[in-house]
Amino acid sequence: MNAAAAKNAGQPPDALSQGEAWGWTRAHQLSLAILLAVLLVLLAVQQRRQSAYWHGTELRIEHTALPDYRIDANTADFASLTRLPGLGPAKVRRLLAYRTAFEKAHPGQPAFVRLADLRRIRGFGKDTLDKISPFLRFASAATATHPAVSTRR
Repeated sequence: MNAAAAKNAGQPPDALSQGEAWGWTRAHQLSLAILLAVLLVLLAVQQRRQSAYWHGTELRIEHTALPDYRIDANTADFASLTRLPGLGPAKVRRLLAYRTAFEKAHPGQPAFVRLADLRRIRGFGKDTLDKISPFLRFASAATATHPAVSTRR
């Protein structure tokens, strides 16, 4: 018995390999495998390019991309102020207490003319002011300086 006859001895004479039974020759299977590998590599490269880690920086929202919606620090309510980044309920309560005390001591004058005026409130440091500055606007006042009101005990 020759080698070919020995190889086919356990198979019926018309039996085809599993790939050939579906009409896929070895060349078709290899071409499909290469095509899938190339597509996977292209998808991985595209995903990596879109990733923030590819550029080595964090994704940040620039101030120019923010909507033109700003709230007035002198008239905003509790709910509006708590939506600002970095302001929790405690900081907002301190801001509102300062604003109320200032308005009692100086009727008709706004408590906040510029962003720096918020530094008089405990907990409003440089980092907090940097976070909320794109979202605030201030009423213009006739005088650029006005006295501070102490709300600390």
